[in-house]
Amino acid sequence: MHVLLALDVAAPLFFAIRITFAIVGLIIGWFAGGPLSRLMYRVAFRRPIPGWLLPWMKACWGGGLAALLFFFLPLGGGGGWGAGGAGWGLGNGAGTGTDGAKDGKTGGDPVAKVSAKKGRETLTIELVGGVRYMGEDRYYLIDRKEPPTSLAAVEKKIATATSSLEVEILLGKDEDRTVGPGHDAVKALRELADQHKIPSRIKQEAEKDKDKES
Repeated sequence: MHVLLALDVAAPLFFAIRITFAIVGLIIGWFAGGPLSRLMYRVAFRRPIPGWLLPWMKACWGGGLAALLFFFLPLGGGGGWGAGGAGWGLGNGAGTGTDGAKDGKTGGDPVAKVSAKKGRETLTIELVGGVRYMGEDRYYLIDRKEPPTSLAAVEKKIATATSSLEVEILLGKDEDRTVGPGHDAVKALRELADQHKIPSRIKQEAEKDKDKES
């Protein structure tokens, strides 16, 4: 997600830089092309360049330099514009996608669909707050086991997992003993899951109790 956002911001910026360099190259090529054209014509034909030809030669110099700078200026880790890049591709047309959607229409919650894949192990992380919070950003109970740990410990647990995971973020029902869904600790945990390409979902403990009663 962060990578895609960075690409969306960088592409127009790189395009604007290329346009700027192309304009500068056009100006430099126009003015430098005059002396160069006169010199080349005199060396080749032993006479001064005709007046009508000089502007065309200067335009060629300027246009050529502008094109070189626009297409081959190395920006964004690449060698210029060419095959590849952002571009247009398949995805908006009719067909069946990876989540079973047809004709470009998706059905249901995409996170729930990813979580439903076979072979994923649920990693439950309970978040503590209020009177249970002991400081030092230790909000997380891995598999609901005491004591609370930091986000670094959660990342280590994810990194050492031997199977595919899905993260269940469990929030308690007592406001003085947990954090809310919009808390920074919740956002940090979801961002961590996104970085590791792991689906995550938030679940209230009250909802869990209802599931047990049904």
